[in-house]
Amino acid sequence: MLEVTRKATEMIGQFFKGREKVEPVRVFVAGMGCSGVQLGMALDEANENDRTFEIDGYTYLIENQLYETAKPIKIDYVTTSQGEGFVISSSLKPGSGCSGGCCGC
Repeated sequence: MLEVTRKATEMIGQFFKGREKVEPVRVFVAGMGCSGVQLGMALDEANENDRTFEIDGYTYLIENQLYETAKPIKIDYVTTSQGEGFVISSSLKPGSGCSGGCCGC
């Protein structure tokens, strides 16, 4: 299951406002950190290994294997005292702290 909150949909709509083409939004593994796998979003083209979701007029792409490992996935847009932005949560297990040698801890 892929869920996109109302606020996230609004912000994606603002991003595409005034653009000639509304492109698919890919959810992908953006990196690894102290808290485990971090998911990100980017504009991309669909390929044969993707699961495609049409939600509120926007197309979202997730590679099949990632989707099966991470589902359910939720895309939200939050505002906190530290800033604002998209937050992607999933069932991917968090990392085990800083034993991996990350420098940000």
